[in-house]
Amino acid sequence: MGEVFALPTFDADGSRKGIDLDVAGLSWSSRNGPRQRSFYAIATIDLGLEPGGEYPHARCDINFSDGERLRIEITNDNRHGADILAYRAFLVDFFDKLGPVHRARIVFNHGPSPLKRMVWIILSGSLLALCIGFLIFALLFANLRQDNSWLLVPLMLMFVVMMTAALQASIRIRQQTFDPMTVPEGALPALPKT
Repeated sequence: MGEVFALPTFDADGSRKGIDLDVAGLSWSSRNGPRQRSFYAIATIDLGLEPGGEYPHARCDINFSDGERLRIEITNDNRHGADILAYRAFLVDFFDKLGPVHRARIVFNHGPSPLKRMVWIILSGSLLALCIGFLIFALLFANLRQDNSWLLVPLMLMFVVMMTAALQASIRIRQQTFDPMTVPEGALPALPKT
């Protein structure tokens, strides 16, 4: 038995707490009993980070070659400092225990998940189309000579520019590979302030 990290884990059977890391693999509790997988079964490891917003979190998705996924996810704010420290310690120990042989064949990614990226692209593209449609409507059908109606045009142009920038950012941001021995700080939760 290796070191046990008291981190929330999520798999196809639901969520539990605690993951055991030893020299040969991982083990965790699942709704259907204890689970264990060797490092040889790992295909990719994806790190994601949501630093702000209503539900800030940091996640590590361990994807196995048979399609199964184990997610370790913590809340990423100052009230969960112990979880952040445990999560960072887990990643350091995990990547160290993988060793050069496993690290060479596993793909390490960080950044937004493909699903989240697609949602942002669709949302920003839809809002851009809506802004362009409203701008065309204002130019063709609104009486711009009345009161301050002409202010609608620069306002809508500003929204079109903002939505275009948001769409470009959504398209540009994608998962990137990283070296597990030099994990980018942007993929890790910030150390809690003391």
